[in-house]
Amino acid sequence: MLMERCYKFNICSAPICPLDPDCRKRVYYEGDPLCKADLKRVYGAVGPEFEKLYENYVKVCLEKGVKFTPWRKVKNEIRIW
Repeated sequence: MLMERCYKFNICSAPICPLDPDCRKRVYYEGDPLCKADLKRVYGAVGPEFEKLYENYVKVCLEKGVKFTPWRKVKNEIRIW
C-alpha cells in the first residue's frame, strides 16, 4: 500500500491522505485531523508518482472543504533530478 511509505503512517489519523488513490471515497467531517506530513519528505519516499496523487488529493480537498498545502509551494523547494 502506497500510504505505508509515509513516515507518519503509523501515527496519522487524517481520514484524507495524499497517498491514498481512493481518497475520494473517504469521509471527512469538519474538525477531523488533517495531513501534517512534510510533503518534501513524502515526495522523497514516493517519487514523481506523488504529483499525480497530490493533484487528485487537492481536488478531493476542495470538494470536501479540507485544508491542504499547495503543491507548487513545496515543489519549488524540491530539487528534482
